[in-house]
Amino acid sequence: MKSLKHSCLWSLICIINSAFGFLFALSHGFSQIPMQFGILVFLIFFTLFPRTQRYKTIKDNSILFRSLIIGYIINSILIPAHFLIGAFSVDIISTGSLTLSNSSNISLATTNFIETFLITITMGLLLNVMALIISAFIYSIQKISIKIFCGQNIYNTQQ
Repeated sequence: MKSLKHSCLWSLICIINSAFGFLFALSHGFSQIPMQFGILVFLIFFTLFPRTQRYKTIKDNSILFRSLIIGYIINSILIPAHFLIGAFSVDIISTGSLTLSNSSNISLATTNFIETFLITITMGLLLNVMALIISAFIYSIQKISIKIFCGQNIYNTQQ
């Protein structure tokens, strides 16, 4: 039951994070279907990840788990950063896919589908990296605070 609760939590976080990029891309004329497939890839990952042993290890470390939740929520709130990362990934993938479409016999519709799907995956990966960096910063603040205020060993993983 807890696994289902955590799957729902991470799926909700995934949907919130992807909503801003999805709306931004729609306003710039990107196709919905490849974006939905890209978001589905992340939803599947975030639904299945809470069922792994690695996740159980993370969940048992309350400071690490709390840091991840806070980091992903803060990442969801940083809307301007989503737009910057989205524009950056659109430029990278668009340049690469123009080269791909010019050098091969792939149809324009297929190229557009692949391009939009890869942009969605790239943006999602960059947003997750950004959330992990925020989580690492929050984790370090919590560990240092415990050391200062509680006098505990900051390298103890059972906290």
